[in-house]
Amino acid sequence: LAVLPEFGDLPVHVALSGEQLVVEAYLWPANQVRDRAGLNEQMLRLQKLFPFTTMALEPQALGGEGYVMFAAMRATSSGDDIICEILTLADSVIQATEALAPYLSLAQA
Repeated sequence: LAVLPEFGDLPVHVALSGEQLVVEAYLWPANQVRDRAGLNEQMLRLQKLFPFTTMALEPQALGGEGYVMFAAMRATSSGDDIICEILTLADSVIQATEALAPYLSLAQA
């Protein structure tokens, strides 16, 4: 877990699995979305605006679903490349959250 103070203490998880390194940030729980169909469609339209990242809907450990944003790279990537990927992901999370806020409940927007 890396916490990024320059991005509002955004937590970013970094996981190594075989030949792949994944960096992931949690966006919000699915039950906090007012218009899931609209949000999902908008996410598909915005996807290419967020470099090297993917948005997904995943099951959560304690039940329910949550939206995440993640990126993957080779496990042998340099430290500088990994840091760059984490910062790019964090910037994309902030931009996506701002762009998609109208679809969230008032508690999350």
